[in-house]
This record gives sequence, structure tokens and C-alpha cells, in this order.
Amino acid sequence: MKKFFYGALALPAFLMAGPYAPSDNIAGTEAISFTSDRVMRWATAVEQYSPGEEVDLRWQDTDQALGPAGTSALDVVSLGRGGEIILEFDPPIQDVIGDDFAVFENSFNRTFLELAFVEVSSDGVHFFRFQNDSQTEMATSSSVDATNIAGLAGKYRGSFGTPFDLFDLRDEPELDRAAVRFVRLIDVVGGTSLDSSGEVIYDPFPTFGSAGFDLDGIAVLSAEKPVSARLVAGADTGLELQWNSQEGVDYLIQYTPTLNNDWNTLAQIRANDIISAQEVVTDGVPQRFYRISRKKRDLITHSVARERTLGVLSRAGNNNARSLRNGGT
Repeated sequence: MKKFFYGALALPAFLMAGPYAPSDNIAGTEAISFTSDRVMRWATAVEQYSPGEEVDLRWQDTDQALGPAGTSALDVVSLGRGGEIILEFDPPIQDVIGDDFAVFENSFNRTFLELAFVEVSSDGVHFFRFQNDSQTEMATSSSVDATNIAGLAGKYRGSFGTPFDLFDLRDEPELDRAAVRFVRLIDVVGGTSLDSSGEVIYDPFPTFGSAGFDLDGIAVLSAEKPVSARLVAGADTGLELQWNSQEGVDYLIQYTPTLNNDWNTLAQIRANDIISAQEVVTDGVPQRFYRISRKKRDLITHSVARERTLGVLSRAGNNNARSLRNGGT
């Protein structure tokens, strides 16, 4: 695919590391492969397409946005500068445990990242945008580090989708998270578009011929598997909470004396292995419940809490632990 770009030289990766999830080849990534077993189905129709400037007819075939992504970097529809597209899903996307859908772009490497805003709707009239943050500072940048991007599609190279969780829009009463029928993508115009905090977003600009975000497909995802957790005998009077984890991912450990009480934070841990552990001191409490949440890196500018409970355990007075339930909100 022909891409022309005029901009600055790329900086070394170690000078650009930001606060968000990294590229697909680094521990802690949130990238979804087009071959992932979580991919259930793809968008079923194109509701609307309004290309922006600098899109040749060759790249305006909207059928390329439907069906599986990742099979060819040339099978895409380009949005053009500031252009947009709305895809429909039948049956609708539902808010399940973990991320609910993933947007695939066709970037040919891990730093030439063309970005797009993501909005969803249940009725095709009222759309709600995912909060987003860009910490790329170069005014003309051909190199965007994934760790500087959150809440924008195009964060990952071709064949790897950027995931979105409808739970992040739980404060939007007009959005039916159990029946999201439409996803709208709006191209980010580098150096002009603003993120949720009003800061300028920089991505490769200008490009010509197939300018802007190149949509390869949008996948609907199945529910994330609940974490496998257990309480085992620990040192002295305590117990040890253990769970299967993903290296580089942050986990929030909380407890409560009863399920009717507020949850108290015990620890926040970034996993460095496939099994993580946290010591739990019993201190004579007859019963206590513990829960583990996978915690996505917050949008620092907005302090947006983004976490989903993946498991809850209870401990009886005799220090015997049993699994209470998995999942939750």
C-alpha cells in the first residue's frame, strides 16, 4: 500500500517510554491478535462512510472493513484526513468480563501508528466516545510509541487489534451496554485533533493517497476467562493469596469483612510471572473476602479507574479458603 510521509526522524524507543500498555511484543501488552481464541465474530455491515481528504478510490472499498482482519495489509478502507466510518453489528456487542471488541489497523511496524477516535452507540443516534490520552510530544512524528497512547484505535501494528471495554462507559445512562449495535471511528488528524484533556494528538502527518486511519476490521470478543485464584497457608499467622497472572499486567487486591461492605485496597501488584502471590494477615478476623481485579493503566490526565473484578475468594475462620465466585463488575 502506498504511503507518503514527511516528518522527523524517529527517536530511540528508550527515550519515548510512556505510562500505558506497550507494543504487542512486550510483556504487559493489551494487543489482541486476529487469531486470538477470544475473537468470536466481525462487523456485519457498514452503516456510513464519509472519507476525508487524500484517499484514492482504490482505498475507499468499504467491504474491506467487514470480515476477518489480518489477512492482508492491502485489504483495508482508508478514512482520509478527519474522515469517519460507522460499522454495524448484528447481533450487538455486549459488555462482558474484560474487553468487548478490538479495532484493527494495518500499520506495517510498531511505531508508524495512525490513530482514530472510537465511539459506540446502541441506537445509531447517540454516540459515546472512549476517553483517550496522547503523550506524544513531537510536532511532526513518524514514530509513535504505544506506551504514550490510550483509548485510541491504531495503537498496535497490523494483525493486532486495540481492545475496548464497554464497562469504561458505565456512567453513560443513554448507552445500553448490553446491546451496542454501532461503532464509529473518526480519523485523528495529527497536530490538530485533541485528546480528552484538550492536548494535541500527534501521529504521522501528512500522508497521501491513503491518508489517515486504515481500517482492517473490528472483532467482537468473548468474555475474558476468570482468574484462577486460591488461598494457601502462608508464613506465621497469615495466608498467601495466589493467582494465575499475565506478566507485566497490574492487579488490584482488595478485601472486605462481608460482601455488603465497601472493598478496601490491600495491594497493587505488577505481575512478573505467570503466578503471582500476596501475603494476607488474618489478625484474628473470623471471615474475610478477597477479590482480584485486573487493572488497566489509568488515563493519568483524567484519573479514570479502569478495572474489572476477575475473582472473589472467601476465608472462613479456620483458615480454610473456598472459591466464592468469579467475574463481576
